[in-house]
Amino acid sequence: MKRRDFGKVFTAGAIGTSVSHLNSAEAIPNPAQMHVGTQRFGISTSALQFKKRHGVNHHDAGTPTYTYGEGWDLNQLIEWKEKSEEQGVSLDMLHLPLSSGGIDNAKLPNIMLGISPARDKEIEDVCQMIETAAAAGIRGLNYNMTILRVLRTERTMGRGGSSYSTWQFGESESELTTAGRVTLDDMWERITYFLERVIPFATEKKVQMACHQPDPPTPPNHCGIDRWNYDTFEG
Repeated sequence: MKRRDFGKVFTAGAIGTSVSHLNSAEAIPNPAQMHVGTQRFGISTSALQFKKRHGVNHHDAGTPTYTYGEGWDLNQLIEWKEKSEEQGVSLDMLHLPLSSGGIDNAKLPNIMLGISPARDKEIEDVCQMIETAAAAGIRGLNYNMTILRVLRTERTMGRGGSSYSTWQFGESESELTTAGRVTLDDMWERITYFLERVIPFATEKKVQMACHQPDPPTPPNHCGIDRWNYDTFEG
């Protein structure tokens, strides 16, 4: 699928999901309504109190327990939401089990491998999780559409003895994954297949979907994969 064609699908779907249930006055966010949030540190009472002490009143609690073929348990999501609220923190987001850990560790591998009908079953699970999040009053879900994991090379030293997460292209791995060679057209087909089935359902359930870009962008055919944000790569 061509990039310009995908843009039409993405604009009508993903962006539409974010604003479809807002009236025209609400469609443009008011900067004064922005707030600090985090997806780190977990859901324990001590973690929630830590967030609250530091002025973080909104969070993403991570990925709930996922059972293949069943999805998420509503009771767990309600428990997490109530536990967060008890400490004065709003549970606004969760992570779908479409992580940035790479295809070799994926819980739902067939979506990004483009294997039917297995990917249809996995998409059914995603829709179940969207529906469960809506029932629990969760505003949005984060997810990744990537085959390569988050790529990093050795950390580098920074200020005051700290160390920085680092990626140097010339030092990066180059081995193929189990996905083999995946062209940009392959990637767009798989992403589009997912979005066309999931975004309308999320829109209906009034759940916002937030896709994280592959990290970092890479040149074409790096580890056999054309990443969909490759054109932002700077060598």
